[in-house]
Parts: sequence; structure tokens; C-alpha cells
Amino acid sequence: MVKGFNILPCLKLGSQRSPLDGVILKVLQSRWNGNTLTPTIWEQGHRQRRALHVAGGDYGPDETARILTLTSDVLHAYCFHDSPSHVCRLSGPQKSDRDSFLRTGCHWIRDLAILDMSNLNRIGLLCTKPLLRILTHMRDEPITAGHCIHTLCLLSSSTETGDRIRDLVGVDTIMALLPLQFQDKRGDATPQDTINLHNKNLRFTLRTLRNLTGPNGNHPRWTRLDTGANLLRVFDTLQV
Repeated sequence: MVKGFNILPCLKLGSQRSPLDGVILKVLQSRWNGNTLTPTIWEQGHRQRRALHVAGGDYGPDETARILTLTSDVLHAYCFHDSPSHVCRLSGPQKSDRDSFLRTGCHWIRDLAILDMSNLNRIGLLCTKPLLRILTHMRDEPITAGHCIHTLCLLSSSTETGDRIRDLVGVDTIMALLPLQFQDKRGDATPQDTINLHNKNLRFTLRTLRNLTGPNGNHPRWTRLDTGANLLRVFDTLQV
């Protein structure tokens, strides 16, 4: 635990006051602005805020907007520095720190997406592109990949945020990763908990593809994409 950062015992939660707005967010934002935010503090901030929410500290609209902006900044800063030339210059600890920042950020975005559907438009605007890149970059980590695909699944259920995924060629990205989610592609020694997590992620993946390749709600006789062709692609993928 970072010294001075375990604030839970000191807070008196009230229904009209957001503890993150007063304490945790200020710590995280100040650290980020001063280039002193570490993966440990970032993860602890998220974990502390989740605990506060369980204890009754609801997110307010201003707090939600600010934490989404900060998390988006973190995701963009770290996931767009994954070109081969850049990665080759990173040391082992630097790569570990980068991945840790991304894990926590994806988890926080998923939490806020689940918490309130009204957050989805802002999440879609700020985070769709990094979520698709992280989904590819961390495809071998089922927990983080699961946070990404769960959020993308929620985004795909709305016309506006779903169209943003399509515009970024998200269907191709998700389709390309689909074969990796089947047991025969992961080996025979996979723990049961990991298999269950992969299966959960697979359900979200298929639901996302269904949303993104289905009929256009505004024009039921049309399709956003060639539905038949995309269904064949899903079928072909399942046969690989």
C-alpha cells in the first residue's frame, strides 16, 4: 500500500458526496500531471474507488467525466506506444509498467460502462480506438481482453457507438481474434477457471459481432454490413 493512500478508514461516506472527487481523483490526476503516476498507485486508486462504491460512495456526473478523461489519457499514452520500434527500446520493467497501466485502465472503463449506460457515449468517443488496440495487444491475457470485449459489447449495442467501432474496422479486429478463444487453440493444460473465463469472453465476442453485423435499426430492410457474408466468416472461423 502506498503510504498515505489508504483513505478508506478516514472517509465518512454520504449519499450527496463523492469521495473520489475530493481525494482519490486529485491524487491520481496530480500524479499524472506531474509524470509521477506509477502502476501501483494507479491500480490502488482504482481498487480503493471500487471499494468506496461498494460501501455507498456513488459516482457523480462530474467525477465520472473526469475519471473517464484521465483513464482515456492513460490508455492513449500507453497503448499507442506499441510499435515494434518503440517496444524494442523498452526494458522489461518498462513493458511491465505499460501493461499494468493498460490492465487497470481497461478494468476501470468496464466498471463505468456497466455502472451507467449513459456513460457509453463518452466512453465510445474517448476509448473505442485504444480498447480495440489493447484487445489485440493483450489478447493472451483473458482478464484484460475480457474487460475490453465486455465494454465493446456494450458499445456495440448502440447505433452511434457501434458505428464508431465499425468506422475503426473493429469488426475485422474482433473477427481476427475469434479463433484464439477456442480451447483447441489454447492447449490441453488450461486451468478450468481460465477456460470458464475464455468461454465468457467468447460469448461477449459473438454478441458483439452479432450487434455489429446485424440489420440496421433505422432501416430494418438494410444491413450495416453484408450480414450474410459476415455470418459466413463467423462460421468459417469456428471451423478453423
